[in-house]
Amino acid sequence: RTIASVCFIWGLLFRGLSLKGILTNAPRLGIGDYLQKPARGAGPLSVPRAPFVCVEPLQYVAYFRARAAPFSPHPSYGQKFMTEQIKKVPAEAGITEPAPLENPVLISDLHLTTKKPATIMGFFRFMKDVAPHYSELVILGDLFDFWIGDDAMAAAEPIIAQLKLYSSLGHRLLIMPGNRDVMLGEDFARACGAELLAPQVKVNIKGRDVLLSHGDEWCLRDKEYQAFRAMVRNPQWQRMALSKSVAERMAMATNARSQSEGDKTAKTEAEMDVVETAVAESARAFGVDCVIHGHTHKPMAHVAGAVERWVIPDWELDDAKGGGRSGCITFLENGRPQIKMF
Repeated sequence: RTIASVCFIWGLLFRGLSLKGILTNAPRLGIGDYLQKPARGAGPLSVPRAPFVCVEPLQYVAYFRARAAPFSPHPSYGQKFMTEQIKKVPAEAGITEPAPLENPVLISDLHLTTKKPATIMGFFRFMKDVAPHYSELVILGDLFDFWIGDDAMAAAEPIIAQLKLYSSLGHRLLIMPGNRDVMLGEDFARACGAELLAPQVKVNIKGRDVLLSHGDEWCLRDKEYQAFRAMVRNPQWQRMALSKSVAERMAMATNARSQSEGDKTAKTEAEMDVVETAVAESARAFGVDCVIHGHTHKPMAHVAGAVERWVIPDWELDDAKGGGRSGCITFLENGRPQIKMF
């Protein structure tokens, strides 16, 4: 017992409890070992070497719960923003004209958080079994349940590692911030090897021009939300928010999430859905007849009008009552989208 205590203290002093240290010291496994148990004697929170995250679901969740709030880092991670001037905030970043996509798969609204361990593991399975079959992975917002700044991304390292693995194998990765993770910025995209997208982008997919968006800008019946959206996407507000410590931003995010959950119960389904005429107006402005978005959690193909509107499925694999759901949008050879449910 004494020897074990000394070894544990030595590990704390020289390696730390960061996931990076765990990944560095864990045994190397191949892709085939992706979801196998850790090596014998590796310990309950050990995972194999980056970029593979080969842990049992309960072990994975235990690790993140040991780090406190969902994807929340140590408060000291954000202190540099107290003294350094922020040159470009997420609202000022993002490309508007991405290169054409050859064979993409689109996902959105995973809302990853430690409160949803099954959804997290579903994402890992998707990255292992589904995403590699496509040349591009496009994430149209709300990958995370909330995001308080790229300086606080250390606790999301397993997610970043999987995205980085995908892009490092020659695939393109494109990520658009949503309403929950609106503060995703260039540092996060760089860490993943991704292209950060502007809120609305026109892209050619298999010869057809398509408008991609998270979709919340078209929920115009919800006046209160639109006012909030305009505020958090304002560069000056983002610069002010990022000047605060991580602890302060965590408190802001927690309050915003609590208020959002309360507002949902008081609003009708129509208020929280998009306005079709607004979607059509944006499509005409971009010169397209097809729009793909997420946000509403109402996967559907609306193809009766002049403008097709395809809604990406949201992910919820921890709902015992509903049995869980997840999905994506892929494309046929003629460029027509199709919704796939898992």
